Amino acid sequence: MRKLPTLFLTALFTFSSVLPVLASTDTSTISPIINRMAGQDRYETSSTIAEQGWPNGSTNCILAFGGNFTDSLAAVPLAKKFDAPILLTESTTLPAITKKTLTDLKTKNVTIIGGTGVISDAIDTELQAMGITTNRIYGYDKYETAIAVAKQVTTSPTMLFVCTSDDFTDALSISPVAAIKQDPIILVSQDSIPESVKNYISANNGIVKTYVIGDSDEISDSVANQFPNYERIAGNDSYSTNIAVNNQFAGVFGPKVTTVASGEQFSDALSGSALASKIAAPIILINNSPADVTRSYYQDRIANGLNGDSNVTPTVDIFGGTVVIPDSVISGLGQGKAGVSHLSPVSVTTSIGIAPVLPSSVTATMMDGTTKTVNVTWPIIESSRYLSAGSFCVTGTIAESTVVKPIATVEVMHENPDPILTVDQIQQDILGTWTTSDGKYTLNFENDGTLEVTQENTGYTTNYKTKYSFPNSTLIKITNSSWTEEDNFVLIGKYLEIYNMGVPHITGNNIITGTSAYTGYLNNPTSFSTSTNPVNFIFTKTN
Repeated sequence: MRKLPTLFLTALFTFSSVLPVLASTDTSTISPIINRMAGQDRYETSSTIAEQGWPNGSTNCILAFGGNFTDSLAAVPLAKKFDAPILLTESTTLPAITKKTLTDLKTKNVTIIGGTGVISDAIDTELQAMGITTNRIYGYDKYETAIAVAKQVTTSPTMLFVCTSDDFTDALSISPVAAIKQDPIILVSQDSIPESVKNYISANNGIVKTYVIGDSDEISDSVANQFPNYERIAGNDSYSTNIAVNNQFAGVFGPKVTTVASGEQFSDALSGSALASKIAAPIILINNSPADVTRSYYQDRIANGLNGDSNVTPTVDIFGGTVVIPDSVISGLGQGKAGVSHLSPVSVTTSIGIAPVLPSSVTATMMDGTTKTVNVTWPIIESSRYLSAGSFCVTGTIAESTVVKPIATVEVMHENPDPILTVDQIQQDILGTWTTSDGKYTLNFENDGTLEVTQENTGYTTNYKTKYSFPNSTLIKITNSSWTEEDNFVLIGKYLEIYNMGVPHITGNNIITGTSAYTGYLNNPTSFSTSTNPVNFIFTKTN
């Protein structure tokens, strides 16, 4: 008989934000570096973005029509693949500033997005006269053009981003994410899917996930349901959808740089998204009166960029001039409702088998230096996480920030005290119903020494009654008229583990026989102790 160690748990929860808590940092005195990329018009702005974003030049360049967004919404992932800026052109004439920028960047290859009805052959001719090789990606309409671009991004798509073709904000919100992940952007109308899109889906069996960007007023549920395993990301309007997208994919962005563009016109955000994907930054779309959700996200990004270090200053890249995005709007993003800088540490202890009680609130230090109590929402902690030695973290959420989060670091400590339960105590504590986590096996211990064992099988249930007793505080004896078995066990709170228990034998299921036949027969429903024996049964008290 092996000795069973009794483990006790001491958990120390340390709650903090994503940021280290440094008392010397006063976030109220730190402002981000503002870097505005702008020109006299959209063509010069796109050129400025290209010059700053690709200071060492770029062999490749994407050329999009500056007059409207119809063909260019899906272009950013392709720009990322080619490590190329997106420049803008007129329909029949290459703007002088665009031509100059191509020369400055020493561009050798230009990919034109759209057919000759949008960007004429004259542009090809002009580019080729400059010694530049041209390639045109286009389709019969905007949907086919997006599919043609998607095929150039990847030949084996596993994820799709689906956006409305009727507006640019949702597509440009997701563009940096799609580009970083190298997944295509697909366009649809509100109530129908073009044949070109249907054919693309049917031809790519490897698609396992689809993100539909925007609410059902933009893309109906009937359309969304035709995409594999879809999930919708939407807000109350295009600006809250933009923030919802950035929050959903926060993990793909670096902390130091945030980009901002107007959500009222497409051109600056299009060229800016290419740079945002290059530097792994989110793009925030704004108007002249940014909503609270936009300001809060902006302030969270600045706080996260500080990383608790007053010697580090985050950067904000603004795409567009002061007519499009006034300086007052940018300064206003950092005002009003103050963002959260960091959260105060809190410690809690618990015992093995007892779920830790996490605090319902913590103290938050705001970016303006004030403090306030904020409520915390914690996820449900699986019981298996605090039933064995080791450490794990639990991340909660607060309504005041989508970036700064409380994190509980749990340390589970080894202890080996003498058993504290007597046989009399065990006989009382074990009474009732116990069930494995998969629901397959149930034990009912009755006061008269009867043990009822139930096994749920496919299509039928097996039930068997026998007798039980406790020779000592670590051994359970199970007996009927023809056989007896003795099994080691440990009982702590609402958790019971029985070692080498022959449940299939008890319930009359003679699939296997022999004294060691149970080895390898059944996987543990959960991990209760340090034992690795594959036939240990772990039960939780249910009644």
